[in-house]
Amino acid sequence: MSDCSQDQLYLTLRLASLEKFSADGEPLPLLVDDALVSFDDARAQAAPKVLGNLGAKTQVIFLTHHRDIVDLATEATYGHILHIQELNAT
Repeated sequence: MSDCSQDQLYLTLRLASLEKFSADGEPLPLLVDDALVSFDDARAQAAPKVLGNLGAKTQVIFLTHHRDIVDLATEATYGHILHIQELNAT
């Protein structure tokens, strides 16, 4: 299994377990750090939609330093339920 496939499988399992746990009790936040870096284009476009849907139920914190991932997330959520915090190194 490629590294890309492993990353996708791991994220899918995390999302499924979080949704199951949240259905049975208190919703937990999800913290993700550059999870889409190795995704192919189609999956990188689909993932922010899934995370946006999850964000309607619980807090999703997604860290990235890739501008194209931020743009995909903005498009996928139409700018709703999305807060972008940029940190600028000086």
